[in-house]
Order: sequence, then C-alpha cells, then structure tokens
Amino acid sequence: MVAKLRAYQAEGIDAFILSGYPHINECDMVARHVLPKIQHGPLML
Repeated sequence: MVAKLRAYQAEGIDAFILSGYPHINECDMVARHVLPKIQHGPLML
C-alpha cells in the first residue's frame, strides 16, 4: 500500500480516501504501518 500511495503522490495526487472493514482494525493498521512511512499533512483529533 505504501508504494502505491507514494507512486500516486509522485504523480501529484495529494488527497486519498482510504477505507476498509472492520473500520477500527483498518484505522489501526494504517496508523501503525502506513502513515509513519509517507509524507502527510497534520492529523487533527
């Protein structure tokens, strides 16, 4: 997933809608394994 997101970013795409199911598990996986490896804007709670 990280490689695909980086490829899209290289093409100028800077907004993504990522979803999966079950939601809480997917949120946890993305937070742990994807977000630390890509450049992204600030995350607000």
